[in-house]
Amino acid sequence: MHKAKQAAEKRILKLKAQFEDIDYAYFVLDKPIVSDAIRDSLKKEVAEIEKKYPNLITPDSPTQRIGGKVLGKFDKIKHTHRKYSFSDVFTFNDVLEFDQRTKRFLKLFPNKDIPYTCELKIDGLNMTLVYR
Repeated sequence: MHKAKQAAEKRILKLKAQFEDIDYAYFVLDKPIVSDAIRDSLKKEVAEIEKKYPNLITPDSPTQRIGGKVLGKFDKIKHTHRKYSFSDVFTFNDVLEFDQRTKRFLKLFPNKDIPYTCELKIDGLNMTLVYR
């Protein structure tokens, strides 16, 4: 078990270093160096290691922060309502877990159906409209 933990520690350090380059290119330079699918799968790998070895979770982990440095082209604002983020979904079981979390949040019975609308995700785009 000790060797497995050492291997996990080594792997997570390598992944964090990769994320520094990936996130810098994506968020600061606005020039992605890997596809969103690759980035998501690497992030999932980090999450799985951290789940198995919680002591490896650090503030600089890609699972503990959202995004990176902002381009600086935009004015900063304070949102009037909290902005939520979805977790990545890789399996049908992930979809079922999302449904269960949604029903708990809405305080609905587990067997109550909820209609969903799905569309392709546009990574990197987040918009809040405020009408006045």
